[in-house]
Amino acid sequence: MKKKYILKKRIERAKELLRTTDANIFEISNSVGYDDQFYFCRIFKKALNLSFVQYLNLVRINKAAKLI
Repeated sequence: MKKKYILKKRIERAKELLRTTDANIFEISNSVGYDDQFYFCRIFKKALNLSFVQYLNLVRINKAAKLI
């Protein structure tokens, strides 16, 4: 139970950083507690059913749509 809570918080923080910063995957994975960015990507995809890059593209599309 505690592991799931920590994972949820890490993923939420990563999503927030993706939406609000221009940090790269290495910086984001490190800031949420993962030293291995490839492992972080696997965990991220398992949690959201979207890859890190797919989620990042959705964020960028939403930002662009708001500018129009």
